[in-house]
Amino acid sequence: MKKVGALLFLALLMTGCGDEINHYSGTSTHPDQTIQQDSQTSVDDTQLDLNLLSPTPNKIEAKAFITRGTPLSTNDKRYVKIDVDYVSEKRESNHRTFDKGLKTIVLSGKHLIIDERDLQGIRNFVHKKPDIAKISIQAETIELNAALHVPGAEVEIRAKNLNVGKNGLIDNTPLTLETR
Repeated sequence: MKKVGALLFLALLMTGCGDEINHYSGTSTHPDQTIQQDSQTSVDDTQLDLNLLSPTPNKIEAKAFITRGTPLSTNDKRYVKIDVDYVSEKRESNHRTFDKGLKTIVLSGKHLIIDERDLQGIRNFVHKKPDIAKISIQAETIELNAALHVPGAEVEIRAKNLNVGKNGLIDNTPLTLETR
């Protein structure tokens, strides 16, 4: 019984494989004669069978990938990375003492824009903050279009392009007793 089942399975497997698709009705098998397609088989099924038998992958013509909304601009704040570390040895700056210590901040991104609108959130994070010991700004392009005051901080800038606008400046003058 097992041998008959195995032979039957093998026979079905061999008749299902091959180069030609046998979904046509009629008695003629001559290639020059017109053969009507069986009503049970659609053109999509025939194409599907050809795709399954084809040893090469199909070329899919994709014009665009599906995205959610519009792509992000490099000016978007999600492209800005802000790393903060505390230096516990230094606790005093600008005539104040800070319990956690002073901050070391690294701002990095592809295109950083420091301006009054502050769409990337950079200026709001560091402007006029007295507890910063060092700030490092690293980007391919930095646009400085507004004043950035980081009192008493060491400032390091690494950029391929640094564009300083009319109102752009970095002031690291420490606070006096009157201005704190």
